[in-house]
Amino acid sequence: MAGKGALINMYLRFAKDDPYAGQVVPIGQADAYVAQCDQAQAQAQAQAQAPNRPHRRPRPTPVVTTEYTVMRSPSARSIQGPKGDPAAIVRSLQTAIRQAFGNNNPPISLLSGRWSSQLLSNFVLTFAGTPSNDDVLKFSATLCSPFGPGSSIMPQKGFTRVIVHSVPIVYSNGVRLDSKKLSSELARNDACVGLRVIQQPKWLRSTLSAEQTHSSIIFAFLDEDGSRLKRLLA
Repeated sequence: MAGKGALINMYLRFAKDDPYAGQVVPIGQADAYVAQCDQAQAQAQAQAQAPNRPHRRPRPTPVVTTEYTVMRSPSARSIQGPKGDPAAIVRSLQTAIRQAFGNNNPPISLLSGRWSSQLLSNFVLTFAGTPSNDDVLKFSATLCSPFGPGSSIMPQKGFTRVIVHSVPIVYSNGVRLDSKKLSSELARNDACVGLRVIQQPKWLRSTLSAEQTHSSIIFAFLDEDGSRLKRLLA
């Protein structure tokens, strides 16, 4: 034990800036101090050998947006020139939305818009965040106004589109019933009471032969949980 104490105190005398240098200290206290010094030296060596890793920047929070599509009538003419410029259309709609609320925090914020493709005349609107279908559809008349009669706005989800077959073809003064008349007839059906129609019913085919007595109509309605479709099919 005496030999160990002598060696420890010799180590302490040569330690730089050592508070115990030249002193005789108890063996237990010296052991703890030496262990602490060895641990500090090992940590310093590990830090010196560790590679310099670049500081990782926090990932930016993704921007959440929601898209709705304005479905134009198949017979609608393409919008040419400045009136068909997506940026101009979006600016006019943004102004109309602000004016509807007197520039006071409208519930929807339109960010951008684009034509769906070169082959289709539908227009895709991108809104900030996740506005509810009700909030967007309240502005359906305004949002569809640049795109001509027969246009309707459709969400990406939460709706059901149905085709009803074998609908009698009824003419009024030689003219087949239009979407407005079909909507009135649809509303009279008990199964459709309270139905939130977002795409007015229209004939599936734009042209029919004189011999046809029945055809199909297509329409869409809000159905976020699928319950309304079940009621229609019951």
